[in-house]
Amino acid sequence: MQRELLRWELCLDSQLEFLFEAEILDDPRQLELGDHVKVIQLDGNGDLYGILAVVKHGRRKFIFPLCDLEIVGKTSKNYQLLDAYRDSQDKLRGNSRNYSFNNLH
Repeated sequence: MQRELLRWELCLDSQLEFLFEAEILDDPRQLELGDHVKVIQLDGNGDLYGILAVVKHGRRKFIFPLCDLEIVGKTSKNYQLLDAYRDSQDKLRGNSRNYSFNNLH
C-alpha cells in the first residue's frame, strides 16, 4: 500500500497543474462540506490519510487529505487524475471502485 501511495504522489505531483480550485467532499475539520479551496501543492503522505495537500481558504492555509477533495471543473485533466487517485484509495480501503495507478499509463 505504501509503495502505491508513493507512486501516486510522484505521478500527481508531476502531472497536476497547480493552483486549482477544489470542493471539500468529506471530513471538513475546520472548514465546511462544500467549501471551495485553492490547492497550492502536495505535502507528502501519511498512512491514515493518503496524500496530503496544502489548500488555501480565504487567507488561511490548511493541510488536507487529497482524497477528500473534488476538483471544480470536471472536464480538466486535473479532475481525471484526482478522480482516479480517489478511486484507487477507495479500492484500497475496501470499497468497490476499480482504478489504480497502473490505469494512468
